[in-house]
Amino acid sequence: MNISFAKRVFFRILFIFFFVLSCAYGAGAGVRERTFVGPQFEIVDLSVNKFSDGTLLNVNGYVKNSSFASVKGYVVVYFNNGGNVVLALEENVNGGAPFLHGSKGFFEVSTNIEGLPKINNITVEFISR
Repeated sequence: MNISFAKRVFFRILFIFFFVLSCAYGAGAGVRERTFVGPQFEIVDLSVNKFSDGTLLNVNGYVKNSSFASVKGYVVVYFNNGGNVVLALEENVNGGAPFLHGSKGFFEVSTNIEGLPKINNITVEFISR
């Protein structure tokens, strides 16, 4: 066997090995995927109204869908006194029907707070189904 022939075969095999290795790396084998996660749902246009000398509270607003799909769910409205939850109410958003990406779903709850400790904070949480 000719030595120069063996050298050519060796270098061709070496070239093919590094070529395949560089193609695999260039195709994403060493690339990390980066994702951005922002808020998918936002409570907007929140309104709290008192009726009947302040004993009846009405809370309403919208849930804005910033996710990439239609969604349905419900809100939990927390009526708080200091750091304590005095009352929590659940209500379907958009009447239980799904609402599309970029749109808003409406919710509204009313409750009688007569006899409860003073409500000084109301928070709303959306839970998707």
